[in-house]
Amino acid sequence: MNAARHHAEIREQLALLAAGALDPAQEDRALAHIRSCPQCAAEFETWQALSGALRRIPAAQPSHELFTRTHALAAAALSEHAESKRHQRSLLMLAAFSWIFALIPFLLARMAGIGLGNLVHLHFGWVFYAALGGGWLAGGAVAVLLFLKDPGEGSLA
Repeated sequence: MNAARHHAEIREQLALLAAGALDPAQEDRALAHIRSCPQCAAEFETWQALSGALRRIPAAQPSHELFTRTHALAAAALSEHAESKRHQRSLLMLAAFSWIFALIPFLLARMAGIGLGNLVHLHFGWVFYAALGGGWLAGGAVAVLLFLKDPGEGSLA
């Protein structure tokens, strides 16, 4: 490698060397060069002084008010998220209940051996259709409410 190019490469790495950011092989090469080059040694001393001064500067700490306000906002967001999940679970349970309730009259009629066409002629046919329709409408309404509650979430889970 050309000596001038090697010198320029090491000189570019002096700040990283002073910060302790070089890997061991690069660090060994740079230190060997510094021992033989007074110009780089002087610049490295400057970088070391600057790096040491920067390490002594205390890290900025957030004010108590900022910490308290941020903590309160995070707690409120977590609480809102938990409430949203509870609300979704409740609506899903209600939707499942209404759909099951809508299917019970149909299943009872099928178990009794009554065909769907015969239900129209039976005395309780209107009750069957009212229960079935009411259950389906309730299930549909709950599904609509579930998706209108949090339109930005996009999923149920």
